Amino acid sequence: EKVNYLNSYVYFFSGNKYIRFSFVNNSIDEGYPKTLSNATWKGINFDKIDAVLVWKAPLVYFFKGNQYYRFDMNKDSTF
Repeated sequence: EKVNYLNSYVYFFSGNKYIRFSFVNNSIDEGYPKTLSNATWKGINFDKIDAVLVWKAPLVYFFKGNQYYRFDMNKDSTF
């Protein structure tokens, strides 16, 4: 799964890991891959995800089974 964000980054997710690719630097940012957790995405408590959807940026939806989290990229947290 991937998430595009404001033409600067794209996030790629696989299982419980993700990377952030910088369009500015044309490379994966240092320190990646990271583990998907509440520490890296505040309020996200999934151990892995099934899908990610950007809906009217800055809102991002994380799905697992029949559950989802709505994440605000500007506030860096769920709501």
